[in-house]
Amino acid sequence: MNGQVDSPVIMAGSHIDSVPEGGMYDGVLGVLAPLECLRTMKEEGITPYYPIEVVSFNAEEGGLLGGTFGSRASMGEVDISNPIILEGFQRMGISPADLKASAIDHKKVRAFIELHIEQGGVLDAKGDSAWYRYGDRPYMPL
Repeated sequence: MNGQVDSPVIMAGSHIDSVPEGGMYDGVLGVLAPLECLRTMKEEGITPYYPIEVVSFNAEEGGLLGGTFGSRASMGEVDISNPIILEGFQRMGISPADLKASAIDHKKVRAFIELHIEQGGVLDAKGDSAWYRYGDRPYMPL
């Protein structure tokens, strides 16, 4: 969604794969929630100050392509010479060029927001800081 200012975007999203103990909202809620927010903003005629983009990562929870695959691909940090990765690409009909094209220019991203409902209670109980790193940038799951 376009913003009032021409600025780096705010990205919001999560992943669409899950794990057996991840809970029924694991990942998918983090993709659907910002989509619903944007739909509601559009219906109400609200223009955000900063542009907003929704992202959906794949293979974050493991599998053939390894964990955090989608976010690593967005950072340009996937070794495309790895034979296991190449085999996974072939199975899914993805070329190395497709992977390179999926990298995000992070200079054009102001912030990344991720709703990850099942982690909040765990972090709170442990007393851990909710700040994490996304590449070289800090972010805070909400």
